[in-house]
Amino acid sequence: YLVNPKGEIERCYYKKNLIFIIEQGDYVQGSEKMPNKTVTMPDGTKTKIASAICFDADYPGQVRDNLDADTSLLLIPTWDWGAIRAYHTNGAELRSVENGISIARSTYDGISSVTDAYGRTVMRSDTAASGFENVVFADVPTRRVQTLYHVAGKVIDWLYVAGLVAAVVMVARRKKPKRSSPQEQEKETP
Repeated sequence: YLVNPKGEIERCYYKKNLIFIIEQGDYVQGSEKMPNKTVTMPDGTKTKIASAICFDADYPGQVRDNLDADTSLLLIPTWDWGAIRAYHTNGAELRSVENGISIARSTYDGISSVTDAYGRTVMRSDTAASGFENVVFADVPTRRVQTLYHVAGKVIDWLYVAGLVAAVVMVARRKKPKRSSPQEQEKETP
């Protein structure tokens, strides 16, 4: 839910990518676009924010395709567990670099973080180490920068596929060294 300062619900968004087995069947799967909303910040400036839920941020195309051109901040509430905590945090930070936006990621039982549009860490807090009762604060930059990945979009995705195919073809065409027969090996040994 995106709630305004008056306590009114501005937008409701349901997670699109449910975690296999853990969430499927028990949770409502969303189908709508991630919300992008212009908000007034405490200093009076206006900025557009978007939100993704947990696992939704692990899909680069979904994040890229759902951000408005002027969105500068992505909020990601999430709940991690030990096996994915570092992967999940690092993946979200990569989304900030890909899209040229700041990300504020609040996590239950994981690593909460704020990164700027260049992927620099503004704040990082491990709830397992600091405790669940603590609150962390960070000044979140709200300036968007243009990135090649965001502008080129799916072209870069297809370049990865083309590179993989080219590598497979090169390996397959590589000449294998000729093996000599046992009779030839006898002749070669002194």
